[in-house]
Amino acid sequence: MVASKELPSDAIYTAEFVELMDQFFDSLNSKIIHKSHVKPSKAGASLTSPHLSLWTDLCSKVDRWSFINKYTGALEKRPQGINGLNKTLRGFTEIVHLLNRKGITVRTRSFQQDALENLFSQVRQYGRANTMLIALQFISSMKTVLVNNLTTSLL
Repeated sequence: MVASKELPSDAIYTAEFVELMDQFFDSLNSKIIHKSHVKPSKAGASLTSPHLSLWTDLCSKVDRWSFINKYTGALEKRPQGINGLNKTLRGFTEIVHLLNRKGITVRTRSFQQDALENLFSQVRQYGRANTMLIALQFISSMKTVLVNNLTTSLL
């Protein structure tokens, strides 16, 4: 749209940022092992996949990000989440190197906490209205949920 003059020329920077963020989110949400022809960063992470170079590039860009108050134009303090983003990228880089040495391609989606949140919500549902479970009740509920999930997946 910038090339066709539908948008101003400086919109290219926003488009590049959105594309980078799209690749980043895809790279941390890969669920297939083999390379996707449409979006290569949606495949598993390995030493030969685009993930490592993407994460290295993103780390260097994130280090240079600054935040400006849209009302005052003053430079804002860097949000803590930005430091966490860099730690996540560096951590994933180390994980890929470690697991690839063992011949494992990393499906980054496996590192999400969605499954853990789902497990705890099931335990809570099983405990009904009891929001103050003691350890013994929690363990009992957890065992029941795990057994139910195992038997359900086998059917």
